[in-house]
Amino acid sequence: MQPEVMRVKSLRGKLVKVNKKSRGKFPLPTATPGSEGLVVAAWVSYGGTEKLTILADDMSTVCTSLKCIEVCESKDEEKWAEIKAEYDRRNSIPVIVKCLNVGKKAYRLESLNKKVFFLKHGGKPDRKKGEHFSVNVPVWIAEKEGIIILD
Repeated sequence: MQPEVMRVKSLRGKLVKVNKKSRGKFPLPTATPGSEGLVVAAWVSYGGTEKLTILADDMSTVCTSLKCIEVCESKDEEKWAEIKAEYDRRNSIPVIVKCLNVGKKAYRLESLNKKVFFLKHGGKPDRKKGEHFSVNVPVWIAEKEGIIILD
C-alpha cells in the first residue's frame, strides 16, 4: 500500500477536531471548523487528497480533508464507543449466517438465501467453521451481495 493510504487509514477510530473548512468535494456535507468527531472512513481521492468521514456526537456524518484536522486525545472513550456502536447498529441489519471458512482477516459466510460473502473479523476470530449465528452486516454490503434488495 502507498504511504499516504496507510497514513489516512490509520486514523479510523480516532477522535479528531476540525481546524478549518475544507475546499474539497465530498459525497456528504463538509465539516465545520471547531467540530469534533470519530473517524469512520478514510480514503485517498484520485487527485491524491487524503479525505475523512467523521461521525459527530449527534450521529451525523460529515467529510473533511486530512490537512484540516488534528487528532485529539479521547476525553470520554465510553461516550464515543456508545455513539459508534449506535451508528453501526443503525447502519446495519441482522443476518443469520453459516460460517463456511475462517481466514486470517475475514469470515466467509453464507446467508439463509444462499448468498456467499466475506466479512472482516478484525484478526481475532471467535467463530468456527460450520457454526450458525447472527451477524450485523452493513447495509451497503448486504445490498451489494444480494442479501437484501432496496428500492
